[in-house]
Amino acid sequence: MRNRKIFAVLICLAMIVALAVGCQNAETTSTTTGQTTTGQTTTASQGTSQTTTTEPPAEKVSLTYWALARWAGVNGTEEDGQIGDWQRDVAERYMAENPNVEEIEFEHVPGADIDQKLTVAIATSVQPNVLEDGITRGGKFARMDLLQPLNDYFTAEEMDDFLEGSWENGGIEVDGQYHMIPWSNSVQTMLINRTMFEEAGALDLLPQNEDRTWTYEEFRAAMEAVKSDSVYPSCFYLGSTAGDAYLYDFLMGNGVRLFDGDGNLSINTPETAETIDFIISMINDGLSVPGAETMVFSDDRELFKQQKTAVCFIGGYPQVKGEMDNGNIEAFEIGFAMYPNAEGKAPGLEANYIGYMVFKSESQVENDAAVGLAKFATNTENSKALKIVNLIPLRKSVGDLYPGDEFAAWTKRIFKYSEDPGYSLELYPTVTGEFIPMMQGLVGGDKTTEEALEDLEAYVISQ
Repeated sequence: MRNRKIFAVLICLAMIVALAVGCQNAETTSTTTGQTTTGQTTTASQGTSQTTTTEPPAEKVSLTYWALARWAGVNGTEEDGQIGDWQRDVAERYMAENPNVEEIEFEHVPGADIDQKLTVAIATSVQPNVLEDGITRGGKFARMDLLQPLNDYFTAEEMDDFLEGSWENGGIEVDGQYHMIPWSNSVQTMLINRTMFEEAGALDLLPQNEDRTWTYEEFRAAMEAVKSDSVYPSCFYLGSTAGDAYLYDFLMGNGVRLFDGDGNLSINTPETAETIDFIISMINDGLSVPGAETMVFSDDRELFKQQKTAVCFIGGYPQVKGEMDNGNIEAFEIGFAMYPNAEGKAPGLEANYIGYMVFKSESQVENDAAVGLAKFATNTENSKALKIVNLIPLRKSVGDLYPGDEFAAWTKRIFKYSEDPGYSLELYPTVTGEFIPMMQGLVGGDKTTEEALEDLEAYVISQ
């Protein structure tokens, strides 16, 4: 009987202690958070109280991811590698880091099919969340208000990690908002046979500054100095629109743009006529291979490789250097330079930016996850994969993927001059399609340059 009483007293004491401890914990939590403890976990350690908030589970999301993939395999060396393996690997790694993204459906879209596939997808509202492509189609989609603006997804520090001009020229800016994460760029540049200039005693006439710029007058003087009975200085080619970017680069060096900032045709200017007359004079004065009207870009490169011309407008340094290294062509010292520009004006280059864009979704969660995937694919580490296809990443933090490669280092410098000439504008193919026939006629002396430009402008406006 006595033992039962003692046991009852002990139970009462235990209940009193438990209640006291509970009250103390409740008081401590209230003091620490100033709010109720719903959705919170409170822990005590060495007399201190810590409160952590348990986040609600992230909303699950599935994404579609299309790319015009550029190499087979993840690292480009696998014998059984498939086109798009790298993108599939990116998707898997992104999902591993983002559990709320439960599925990413990837598809490689070949270049021959991508225009039609995207057109149909947009018409039926089944466009992908994420697209790896270029500035040409991307610019059109941005102007159609189909792409997610990206400014708010990047800090100033992140934006500054890109090479100069990358966002301004390759970010597809519309109404102050960027719509593509610029990933890489390629430009058509001029190659020079320095051995020929050395033999002609004219090395000092080549550009000496870091960007390798020169004026129209300096360019012509160098061409005149290297001309000989066996060598034509250059090969202007007007037989096709393929590879015609060099002509517009010549024009851009005099401040000419095919379209103004509002997308209006702006080619008919005195500066355009002046630059065209310069090109025609080079052809007619024997500073170019005869027959420019029928020459095409492959003629330009082949004659350069055969050392029958001193400069090459179509570029292709890696290809020419590779053929030398393989012993396919006789070796000579290759140089490179910008297309000429007018005194006091910047040179110009047509851009060929590639990058990542996100099609708008009605779901903000989907938009955020898609932008996250685009940022992940183009981050510092993933951008290093571009070396597989000899492309140059635009992120500074990638560092130098081509140490000791003078051409690669120079190319990174001159990206700042490259810009979109209006690829996505409806009238762009009309202008460029008519420009080459106009130039052919001018070589033949059919009209004055001013008359030809008036006719070109009238035709384009009528379309």
